[in-house]
Amino acid sequence: TETTSVLATMENDFEDLAAASEHVNETAAQGQAGKLGTYLVDARGIEIVQVIQKSLIGALQLDYIGNVLLADGLSADNQKLVDGKNYSALEHNWDMAYALLTLNPIYLEGSTNDTRNTVEFGMGSYVWEYNKANYAKIYPAFLKGRAAIVNNDMAEIQKQATFIRTEFEKTMANSSLGYLNKWKTGATDAARAHAIAEGLGFIYSLRFAKLHGVEASFADELVNGLIGSTNGFWDLTNEKINTASHAIQNKFGR
Repeated sequence: TETTSVLATMENDFEDLAAASEHVNETAAQGQAGKLGTYLVDARGIEIVQVIQKSLIGALQLDYIGNVLLADGLSADNQKLVDGKNYSALEHNWDMAYALLTLNPIYLEGSTNDTRNTVEFGMGSYVWEYNKANYAKIYPAFLKGRAAIVNNDMAEIQKQATFIRTEFEKTMANSSLGYLNKWKTGATDAARAHAIAEGLGFIYSLRFAKLHGVEASFADELVNGLIGSTNGFWDLTNEKINTASHAIQNKFGR
């Protein structure tokens, strides 16, 4: 049921993006789709492409890595090799989880709090940006978990998987809070619209934060509270932003 709902939301977003793109040569305003600065927004001031991008980070990287490969996927067979391959099914699941995070052999190799030294995409980038406390521990966790698979140490595998999943979920919460704050500090309508669109995608993705007990209704209510009014972005206030921020902080203990 949840998969069907997410798919329907994504399809609707793409339809809305297509409709907004017909106004790419017009100037956006309340009730008018078009360009707001350099950003394409719909008639409600929503930069849909950013909502889609950040929602996909949740649906692919947070949900599939965390709730599939590093959850149910840990029950895969580890006693024999997959036919024609040199790895077990469990090893394959763990390796796919890592490959969906980064294309680099060593995730964030040489990075510091001030400089990201590798090219990363999606979650891989935001873990560094919004989880300064633990981004450097992600690669060692994957390494320890992979070694534990070789040693058939299920307790250690579970420990490292839980750590990775927890830090991914924290990253999505921190990203949501970060972009809500960027709406507050944005100097122009264009900057604020861009910030809230990214924030909306991250907030939508919180539905996949299963270790923190987040339900889809929690994310949907936050999104609706922010842009559920007729004019969407144009009706945003500090009070709406603060309400969403406080709810996320309480849910994730931030």
